[in-house]
Amino acid sequence: MTTDLSAHLARLESVGLVRVAQLEPELEYLFRHALIQDAIYQAMLKQSRREMHREVGDALESLFPDRAVELAPQLGAHFAEAGDDPRALKYLTLAGDSALDRYATAEAIQQYARAIDIARRTNASPEELLHLYTRHGRALELSARYDQALANYEALEGLGNERHLPALELSALMSRATIFSTFTSRYDPPQGIELSNRALEVAETLGDETAQAKIHWNLLLVYRSSGDAPRAEEHSQKSLEIARRLNLTEQIAFTLHDTIMLLQGSGQLDAALATAEESRATWRALGNRAMLADNLTTSSEILALTGRLDDAYALTLEAAEISRSIGNAWGESYALITGGFNRLYAGRLGDALGLIEASLPLAEAGGFGGYGLVVGSAILGLVYSYLGDLDRGRTLAEKSIDASRRFMPPFVALGEYVMALGIARAGDFAEADEWLSRSGIPKEMPDVTFLIVLVSIEGSVRLLEGKPQQALSQIEAVMSALPPHALQMIMLGEILIVRAEALAAVGRLAEARDEFKRVLRIADQSNSLYRRWEAHAGLAQIEDAAGDSKAAHKARQQARKALEDLIATLDDPKLAATFRATPAVAKLLAES
Repeated sequence: MTTDLSAHLARLESVGLVRVAQLEPELEYLFRHALIQDAIYQAMLKQSRREMHREVGDALESLFPDRAVELAPQLGAHFAEAGDDPRALKYLTLAGDSALDRYATAEAIQQYARAIDIARRTNASPEELLHLYTRHGRALELSARYDQALANYEALEGLGNERHLPALELSALMSRATIFSTFTSRYDPPQGIELSNRALEVAETLGDETAQAKIHWNLLLVYRSSGDAPRAEEHSQKSLEIARRLNLTEQIAFTLHDTIMLLQGSGQLDAALATAEESRATWRALGNRAMLADNLTTSSEILALTGRLDDAYALTLEAAEISRSIGNAWGESYALITGGFNRLYAGRLGDALGLIEASLPLAEAGGFGGYGLVVGSAILGLVYSYLGDLDRGRTLAEKSIDASRRFMPPFVALGEYVMALGIARAGDFAEADEWLSRSGIPKEMPDVTFLIVLVSIEGSVRLLEGKPQQALSQIEAVMSALPPHALQMIMLGEILIVRAEALAAVGRLAEARDEFKRVLRIADQSNSLYRRWEAHAGLAQIEDAAGDSKAAHKARQQARKALEDLIATLDDPKLAATFRATPAVAKLLAES
């Protein structure tokens, strides 16, 4: 530092205009107030300001060549103000890339927006434009700003048409299709299919097989989510064939990731786990933490279905922490909802309620309004109804139905069935039947787990209505059509407990006894408290009917113990009291 500069700085400090910010590793000064800085800056001639910014940018660039990434935001800003468009574009792009790689999405969005303005004004290369628009769009998507992301991609498509650059148009079509094909706040399957088909025509005309692999992945997404498994599988195979042949590592991982859910939905759990492990290794190698978290949550769903509840829960906790660390509300919501379902089937009801409730505002904030609000609200409503809080159960069922109609029409039956069960528990069977008949069980099911939940709910309604044979016929028809893998899923206990109760009600006691014992074996294998007390209580009634009072007494004691263990997991004493007052629980507690 020269003597003159030191004297000037000392003078400015003495009159209170600046202060020392730090001494090491470099001496830095700050203006004492932003207004002082603004006043001095605005007093400078425009040409002087431009020259000053250029000199500062030149100095930073020459003095710290090994810190280009770190200083990219400052360098980009200085060169932009200096009117040095080439260097401004270079450093603003670098700043955006660095921010997005760190999942600092707000910073990335800001840097890419400034870079895009310069790129459009200076006729940047197609490669630069493609990079900026796609990365800007991705940052907006990660921030759940889907409307702005779509506008960004539409601008890219317009630019492609204007400059006769079909590669830009193609990229924009694919990116828009992805948003419409996934469970975001803009989920729209017909739009996703239409855009994907348009993109496929362009890609085939250009001979762009890399794009074709991505388009088939988009079609896998939209057909899987809308319940058309055969078409989803067809596009999965096409995407993987191209991606493997061209060694498109990231595309292979994306396609495998969504094939996991396709396999899970058809009950092929071992194959789904193997596919999850293959794609997870790629996400770790690529450093893609958002997709790693998504993979962990999806894997936890599969593990839970096989009964490995504690292992599965550990994965959801890891996924939630990763998502939280990168500010990904969508991923955190997905992990918390899945963890909540896990704790539900483990019989840890207080934890289940807390996790799912915590996930709902994150679902709204993260654009996870489809799956997050639809399924999360429905299952939460189902649990509150089970615990006797019928009003809260109904409110949550309504929330699920509303979200389904806006985001995920194939899942509207879930909320309607939860509504029907709550109404049946209140004793209004005519209205319950009306709710069941609104959608019925869809012909094209999104997945097996969805089918199991719907059938068990309808069976429960029929039992409350005093129609056990109707419940039994429906359940047996569905169970006979389930794929072999599905018969090993922990969720099957939902159907089995209802089937056992229906068998007992029609007098088929030996079969009912076997089914109740099967429910207990599933609970034992997964160390679960859920449904255990109902199974013991059902066995007690069967032993009463058989005249074995000793066995009935033992089963009833086991039922009470299991029930008290379950109630102990509730954090809310009022909710515990409400549960104790429900008819089946009150009856068990009153029996000697």
